[in-house]
Amino acid sequence: MEPVVNFIDLIPMDHLSTKAWPGLGPDSGLSGRFLLGPSLGQGAMCQVFEAIDQSRAQWGDAQPKVAIKKLLPEFQENPQARLALAQEFFKARDLLHPNVVRVYDLHQQDGQLMFTMELLSGQTLRDYLSARSPRPIDKLKAAAHLFQALAHIHQKGLAHADLKPGNLFLCPGRTVIFDFNLSVVWPAGQEKASSPIQALLKAKSLPGYTMAYASLERLQGARPSLADDIFAASLTAYELLTGNHPFSRLPADQAQQKGLSPKRPAQLARRPWKYLLAGLSLKPDQRPQASELSRVF
Repeated sequence: MEPVVNFIDLIPMDHLSTKAWPGLGPDSGLSGRFLLGPSLGQGAMCQVFEAIDQSRAQWGDAQPKVAIKKLLPEFQENPQARLALAQEFFKARDLLHPNVVRVYDLHQQDGQLMFTMELLSGQTLRDYLSARSPRPIDKLKAAAHLFQALAHIHQKGLAHADLKPGNLFLCPGRTVIFDFNLSVVWPAGQEKASSPIQALLKAKSLPGYTMAYASLERLQGARPSLADDIFAASLTAYELLTGNHPFSRLPADQAQQKGLSPKRPAQLARRPWKYLLAGLSLKPDQRPQASELSRVF
């Protein structure tokens, strides 16, 4: 008979200390398969934690850590919130691409709905841009990864609908898009007009987009689209390359009123700039496709 492996023996003790893992113990809100660790971030409806998957550890996985996305306590019993989280999982599950976060499994533990995904190493572009002394990165390569991931997402029939520096992760050697909470099936009409997440946003009087990264058509009430993704991704790529928002963080309608026009990033050749500038157009029909941007970068 094979000896029983104690998962605790497989994990360095400093990983299990209460200092490194303040979520462990009776206040973690979970028991069973997952040991909840530090919070990695929180949105309006969900929170993401670092966690140890005890099942992986028990069978000798050298990397038993995962990220867990679960509803905030006030949403755990909300049927629409639970359905929205499940739908996010199903949308992201099949997006197998090195520059899209890998989603693993949907779970219910102690009555809480959650899903697991890969634990990313690095920092968000938002945190990178706010750092006083950011680590050197290959910015052109990171922008290329952004557009390659977006081209794959669009090819799979999804619009992300919330691209921004806070949803782009800079890992060693790769850039990763994550957070598909607001994503919609494309072409429009293949998904119910009033999805659970949209109903929740309406109930909370939330717009469902970030003003500084929303296209003009979104600000005017249009539903998310692939062209809207291109605008947000182009804004994010420009900020990645230059450290500055092309419209000084003004919403698209105010940028239009002021007649703002972004300048070419110093390190960007003329051809990719031509496409990036088109991606920043306030007119959706003038924006290129993600596949075109991925080719020129």
